[in-house]
Parts: sequence; C-alpha cells; structure tokens
Amino acid sequence: MRGDSRDSDSVVPSRRLGSHVCPDLRTKTMYLNEEARGDADETGQGCSAAFWCLKTMDAIGPDDRPIGPELCTRGRGCCGLPPQA
Repeated sequence: MRGDSRDSDSVVPSRRLGSHVCPDLRTKTMYLNEEARGDADETGQGCSAAFWCLKTMDAIGPDDRPIGPELCTRGRGCCGLPPQA
C-alpha cells in the first residue's frame, strides 16, 4: 500500500507476541501500522484475538492442534523456533 508507514518488522511475531512464540503465528493486528494498531490486543488474552498459522493458513496447526501465542512455543513439534541450547 502506497504511503504505508509500517516498518519491516511489523509482522514479526517476536516483536509483537514475544520471542517464545513460533514465527509462523500471525494475527490480523500485526498488519496495521503503529498509529492504527493503538491498544489492539495481540497477546491472545482478549476474546476478539484471531490467530492463524502460516503453515496451514488456519487456526489449527500442522499437528492438528489449536494454535495461539500460549500454544505455539518451542515445546511443540511444528514450532519454527530453533531448539534452545
């Protein structure tokens, strides 16, 4: 979109949801610019938060389990985060 003020990291989950969250998790508010985003809840705690997995493009992960910031972490087999050292 022309004149879009989003920075290049605007849809990086670690910036919005925390470094413990799978980089394939997305929410619609990640695509809003900073001014429009305002106080949007991206933590998954709000009842209107909607997430999808980039691997399945659905609210169900590749392992056929529900997704969300509290569910899509390193302990999950399909998580795109590198293993902890």
